[in-house]
Amino acid sequence: MDTFYFTKILKEELSKLGYDGLFAEKCMGEPEGVALFFKSDKFHLEEMKSFHLNDLAAHTFKQTEIPKFTEVVLLATLRHKITNNLLVVG
Repeated sequence: MDTFYFTKILKEELSKLGYDGLFAEKCMGEPEGVALFFKSDKFHLEEMKSFHLNDLAAHTFKQTEIPKFTEVVLLATLRHKITNNLLVVG
């Protein structure tokens, strides 16, 4: 998702419909990322984490084998306000 579109348009429009939005930007200067939305009247955000695949690959592969990734992973732990159950989404 385009960073500008998320911050200036989509987050505000979906907020009017009762959604909270999270965003994680790609690395290496890419003006885009991933977004996650949830109904704020049903869920409470417990925790959010984002990981760049480049960083994960650097810990997994030899330096000479690492391809360049710009992708990002966004994970959120949400608590259901009625049942108190936890939900992890990404």
